[in-house]
Amino acid sequence: MFRFLLEKLKHKKWMVLCLLIGNILLIAVTASQSIYKTASFKRMLVEEFDKQWEASGKWPCLLRTSTMTKTAEEAEELFARSEEMVYEFGLPIKENRFHYRIREQLADSMMEREDADSIRMSIGYISGMEEHITIVAGRMYEKTAEENKIEVIVNQEALQQMDVLLDEELVLNAVTDAKGTPLHIKIVGVFAPSETTDEYWTDSQADMGHECFVAEEVFEEVFYAREHYGYEFRHDTLFDYENIETEQAEGMVQHTNRLLNRDTGGLKISTPDYLEVLNTFSSKERKISATLFILQVPCLILLYAFLFMISEQMLDMERTEISVLKSRGAKKSQIVFLYFMQSVLISFAGLVLGLPMGKGLCSLLGSAGAFLEFDFSRLLSTELTMEAVLYGVAAMSASIAMTILPVIKYSEVSIVNLKQGNAKVKKPLWQKLYLDIILLGIAVYSYYIFSKSEENIREQVLKGEALDPLLYFGATLFILGLGLLFLRLHPVFMKIVYEVRKKRLSPASYMSFSNMIRTSSKQQFIMLFMILTVSLGIFYVTIARTILQNAENNITFLAGTDVVLEEKWKDNSARVGSGDDVKIEFYEPEYGGYEQIAGINNAMPVLQDSARIVGGSGDVKAECTLMGIQTKEFGEMAVMPDNLLYVDFYDYLNALANTPNGVLMSENMRSRYGYSIGDTVNINLENRLFSLAVIGFVNYWPAYQSKEYSLSADGKVVVEDEYLMVANLSYVQRKADITPYRIWMDFEGETDAFYSYVDENDIKVVSYTDVAAQKENLRRDTLFQGTNGILSLSFMVILLLCGVGYLMYWIMSIRSRELLFGILRAMGMSKKEIFHILINEQIFCGILSIFAGIGIGAAAAVLYVPMIQNAYAATDQVLPLQLVCEAQDLLKLFGTITIVLILCIAVLLHIVSKSNITRALKLGEE
Repeated sequence: MFRFLLEKLKHKKWMVLCLLIGNILLIAVTASQSIYKTASFKRMLVEEFDKQWEASGKWPCLLRTSTMTKTAEEAEELFARSEEMVYEFGLPIKENRFHYRIREQLADSMMEREDADSIRMSIGYISGMEEHITIVAGRMYEKTAEENKIEVIVNQEALQQMDVLLDEELVLNAVTDAKGTPLHIKIVGVFAPSETTDEYWTDSQADMGHECFVAEEVFEEVFYAREHYGYEFRHDTLFDYENIETEQAEGMVQHTNRLLNRDTGGLKISTPDYLEVLNTFSSKERKISATLFILQVPCLILLYAFLFMISEQMLDMERTEISVLKSRGAKKSQIVFLYFMQSVLISFAGLVLGLPMGKGLCSLLGSAGAFLEFDFSRLLSTELTMEAVLYGVAAMSASIAMTILPVIKYSEVSIVNLKQGNAKVKKPLWQKLYLDIILLGIAVYSYYIFSKSEENIREQVLKGEALDPLLYFGATLFILGLGLLFLRLHPVFMKIVYEVRKKRLSPASYMSFSNMIRTSSKQQFIMLFMILTVSLGIFYVTIARTILQNAENNITFLAGTDVVLEEKWKDNSARVGSGDDVKIEFYEPEYGGYEQIAGINNAMPVLQDSARIVGGSGDVKAECTLMGIQTKEFGEMAVMPDNLLYVDFYDYLNALANTPNGVLMSENMRSRYGYSIGDTVNINLENRLFSLAVIGFVNYWPAYQSKEYSLSADGKVVVEDEYLMVANLSYVQRKADITPYRIWMDFEGETDAFYSYVDENDIKVVSYTDVAAQKENLRRDTLFQGTNGILSLSFMVILLLCGVGYLMYWIMSIRSRELLFGILRAMGMSKKEIFHILINEQIFCGILSIFAGIGIGAAAAVLYVPMIQNAYAATDQVLPLQLVCEAQDLLKLFGTITIVLILCIAVLLHIVSKSNITRALKLGEE
């Protein structure tokens, strides 16, 4: 039987090759879901921790336990308990850091000082400290104590906070030996961290401003014997987050929460910062997993449909063989087993080749920056997991089952039944069930439901929840339903065209029309594939471009320009804090230097500060953000999309320029507080009062967000209005003195020179916004990158399936009509007319399907993309969502489709020109 199976596969080698390609792609795409999730989530988790580290300056995956004890024995006992709790996590540890110290004591200096006050200080040690410091002054302490005297080192902040000197000697009167002699300490060195980014330092240097450090041996020798003042103990565990698997994240959160909520026997566990990171990660993980799976479903459905189409074609060609085997006594089980072995052989080969291919596809997915755009310098590091293998085996099993089920039906048909069945023209099952109408009904229902619940979608996004799958499937069902409806109407259309033109048809055209009308049911599957390829391509490219462009536009609008810098200003706060009756004054830095940065177009000051509108009695009527601008420069630099304001953006700026004390208010201030044009408002800015006249209202403004969304403690969405006033900067500074403003900068290209300028001039930065960097981070976001990758992969797979299926269908169609072509040639029809028949069929089958796909894809994009876009919109989305489909994307899309179509037609014409019609001619003559 095995030899018979091999001969059978060899005889149908091209069909087997198509099945093999389909199985490879099916298993690769299915396995890639698991591989990509594992790799991308690992990268996302590491990046989330990196952001936390950059923001806080402390190791982001830190667990801290601490306690206060009276004896060394208690400290050792609690230390062991702390270590046990840490190892219960089962996570990789980068470093364990132990900090022992005595409680703060009062020390007196032995130097003659004008200030004779006692100094508060503590003495302790940190494990492994010597390996992470550099002595910047003096020397390292000795590791032995001499009589009742020890040596210590301090950091530079301690010198200032305790007001001590290097080599100064102090006396701790409360720490005495058995004879009552107080302990003397000498400051012999000043240290600094050897690296500023060393993860070892879990606290800032300022936090150790009252602590002196000794050697561990000295601490145990001197202080463990003196137990009347107590110890403070702290254990910092630095988990190695780069080697934490994403599957461990949920368990890490659960175990941490258990420790925080249970009695730890005297150990205090500080709420770790990593809980926030992991909770955010878990929320994103669930949402991204659901979203990527749903986006991949249409591709998987088409892969199964492709395998079904090829299997049906093979079985249709072999029905005679099956019926002959049945008529000659073969059992049904034997026939099914034969095809089962065939399917297992092909599917197993697909599994062997598909799993490595899936791993490679995931690397490609991780580099997607936009639809069909890949950055090969950022390929995702992937590995083949057991879960991916199980996914591949499941896909293989489903492929085998789908191939075997039709065989069971065909294995019951004898040769007589087959001949009788061939004489009947059967209507497709989907037409009998009106599947096209049902699918369209579900799609229209989903559109209606979600178009009425945009606010609910926003709440789900804010909570990090995955959206209803019907929102995504609705578009696919809409495309599939319209595609099937087109196939239902296509024969009617063909008959109408035939009836209108039949009196003017040439013989070749007549043959092509009659063949298409007669065999329309056989063409429907490949036509549906072409419709889905084009329509899903348009839909995918519109989704990808829309979500990316809207997000980037929102980033630019909220920033206002390319780079926004808030510099730390010097002031007289020290005098104010000392009790003097003076106001805070700021010393304005020179910002003209920013205009000299390479690549900059312009730089301007923009005030963005909190202000209050007050009444005559000083009561606060409203709080808002006051923006002070230079109207001319602001108009040249600020990013403001068209058609958002009531009047032109520049008309507002001109009105403000012509009214020195004028102010533009946000629209929500008019609706909330009842202000109108011409009103005068009293402003309190940094305790300075002045008046402004209302000259207009704006509903949008660069760098302004009218609503802020947040989650309350009970998980409800809270919406708060934000208010804005825009005034002339020069007038505000004249009335309220100069207060810290921000520098807005507009660049021609890269912003690298900005960072160099800040470093070279040692500018102290409070905050900054770099639009280019934010957009780059957006493109690398796992959700956006995964969406672009999945959509690109799905389109390429669908296009490949369509090309292979299209080529295979027409090759088989031409092969089956070789005798007919031979007879036509014998009757006097030229080869040119034969080509005319095929080209006419391509026009009314292939080209017509492409145009149908264009219309269906465009309709689906217009209806469903705006709703799906809500799933990707940030909670700070300000601009109205716009449907975006750029010409370059469509050119890329249709260019790819055209190339595949031209290659297929070229292959078909080559087959026709080289086909052995001579033998058919001789048969026709006989």
